[in-house]
Amino acid sequence: MLYNHFAGKEELLALALRAHVRAVGRNLGELPSPGHGSVRENLRAHIAYGLAFHKAVQPALAGLISQPKVLAAFVAVGVPGEDWRDQLRGYLHAEVELGRLAPDAKVDATAAMIVGVCHEVVLARLPHNAAAPREPSDEFVDDLVSAVLEGIGQTRT
Repeated sequence: MLYNHFAGKEELLALALRAHVRAVGRNLGELPSPGHGSVRENLRAHIAYGLAFHKAVQPALAGLISQPKVLAAFVAVGVPGEDWRDQLRGYLHAEVELGRLAPDAKVDATAAMIVGVCHEVVLARLPHNAAAPREPSDEFVDDLVSAVLEGIGQTRT
């Protein structure tokens, strides 16, 4: 009976996963708006959101990692701009437009770096005891924000 409404199990699973991801996002609350507060605190909020988001959706995604058709269907049923990565990228672009970030800021690379850190923190738990996650310290998040805003400071030799 279910297959009268869905193209197959892949679409059904993808829609269920998308609903879960949307619910997680709603439960995490609103992300900061461009132009309000400090960029530094807004980036901290985005990172905290990203870490909590990935921690919440990782168990569902881990169960489907060996099913590329489901993951492709999951991407296909998404709405452009709804994923946190897109929201982060949009936030950074807006801050550039507002002049609160450098006009030549590497927005896509910055977003990829922040998203990558959130992935790494959550995925590093897989081979270890997932019940006892090691949360990144406030100092680590501060260091990440500093690296984003200030760079790593290459010395001249």
